[in-house]
Amino acid sequence: MKGTDDKFLSAVQKGNCEDVQTIFESSLDKSTLLNCCHKRSGDRAVHLASRHNHVDLLEFLISRGADIESSNLDGKRALHEAAQAGSRDCLNLLLTNGAEVDSLKRADWTPLHLACTKLDVVIVNELLSAGANPLLCNKDGWNAFHIASREGSVDVLNCLLDAYPSTWSTKSKNGRTPLHTAALHGKLDAVHLLLDRCKYDSDTTDSCGSTPLMDALRAGFTDVADVLITQHKVPPDVATSIGELTPLHLAAKEGQDGTIFTLLQLGADVNTKDVKGRTGSS
Repeated sequence: MKGTDDKFLSAVQKGNCEDVQTIFESSLDKSTLLNCCHKRSGDRAVHLASRHNHVDLLEFLISRGADIESSNLDGKRALHEAAQAGSRDCLNLLLTNGAEVDSLKRADWTPLHLACTKLDVVIVNELLSAGANPLLCNKDGWNAFHIASREGSVDVLNCLLDAYPSTWSTKSKNGRTPLHTAALHGKLDAVHLLLDRCKYDSDTTDSCGSTPLMDALRAGFTDVADVLITQHKVPPDVATSIGELTPLHLAAKEGQDGTIFTLLQLGADVNTKDVKGRTGSS
């Protein structure tokens, strides 16, 4: 039979206000009940209410003294849960009650980082309006703009740029720009925006010498490669420090026949040589 803690957390997760209030009011140790948590996740009632957008329950919990800054085993606070789940009502309630907008969970992810994974421009706007800092980086050196570039939301990217015009100027710990990330994940609309609105060098290299063009080709996104070469004049025959290979050499090495065909259509020279004098057909 479930104990009182389990019943309480289950009622919160289901959004059953009547059961939550009944269990709470009949408890002899209300403080302990508010702070009880799931053994596996460490989730407390405020986490569950925020994740499922049970705003009336969250308001009840806060009014009874629940700690909105408590963390679960992943380091998430209630605001992280609301941001990631798109729970707008709970997010606003938490911010109104003074939730720390730039709190860090494990791996140094903020609520804004999590919101950018879900392409929810309304949540992103709410967090920015509450003072969230989009320049903060997680343990891999990614800020919110980097994450939004991976997901490819033009609306979120524009929102971040409107709030912080310099947020595009960032590199991860291995030297990768948001342009690299968008190209690698085939986010064509994001690539257009990043090159049109930001000041990226379209042929920039990361710490391994990889360019956005080579990332796009390696992942098979020839539409992105087409845009980079034809519209943004990225040369298809320039070698990088990845073994001093050109995109054509790399495609030939990895046996990507379709990519080779695309590169030749886009003007790559089949006779281009690498530093060892080899052509793509060698």
